[in-house]
Amino acid sequence: MEMTVQEIIRKLNLIPLPGEGGYYRQTWHSDEGTAIYYLLSPEENGFSAFHRLEGVEIYHFYAGDPVQLILLSREDAPERIRKVILGNRIERNEHPQYIIPAGMIQGSRLFPGGKWAMLGTTMAPPYTPDIFKLCDRKKLLEDFPEEQELIIQFTKEEALL
Repeated sequence: MEMTVQEIIRKLNLIPLPGEGGYYRQTWHSDEGTAIYYLLSPEENGFSAFHRLEGVEIYHFYAGDPVQLILLSREDAPERIRKVILGNRIERNEHPQYIIPAGMIQGSRLFPGGKWAMLGTTMAPPYTPDIFKLCDRKKLLEDFPEEQELIIQFTKEEALL
């Protein structure tokens, strides 16, 4: 029998992740790095709002429904927008692990109809609140006008950072 979102939250002692969305719990913190559990569900918007971290972050997919990871680069690169599927069906080109470079704008969401996804992230050096910046919708729309629909889906109006 499949666990419900509330059962997972209770079993793993997860709490809402302010600003970004989803549920989390830090499982490791040291001078070398940090790790968290991270749960996406429709109950908490079903997405992680666009944000930027000053350090490298490694996503790990554990269980549940596939997640779409969107990466935006302000650099003049051939691939300014990258879409990655996090999941455990390797035969469908899903990634059980994905490394996000420092400074990359990132957001993730359940695919439509998804019930939940259990992920984890690891950072080294360790995560601290001062390296996290929630992205401003207006600024992203200026920088990526061709991606208006995507940006609206992955931002919250109240994000003013």
